[in-house]
Amino acid sequence: MHKIDALKGLGLSLEEICSVIELYFDDAIVIHGKQKVLDILYSHLQETEEKIEALQQFRTELQHNIAKMLRFIDQAKG
Repeated sequence: MHKIDALKGLGLSLEEICSVIELYFDDAIVIHGKQKVLDILYSHLQETEEKIEALQQFRTELQHNIAKMLRFIDQAKG
């Protein structure tokens, strides 16, 4: 149970934990299990970086649209 809690603490989903937990018990030195967890964590990091990039792009688009609407309003006011 401690290993499951530790893996959950690293941000792994239950599905991901299921895919690596047996490696912790089958591998006497636990290297394969840790490598698999590391691969999952790298994947999470890549997904996070992609989401951050998409959000930054969205923020830039929002800022542009806000500025555009403010200019339109200012022009309409005369």
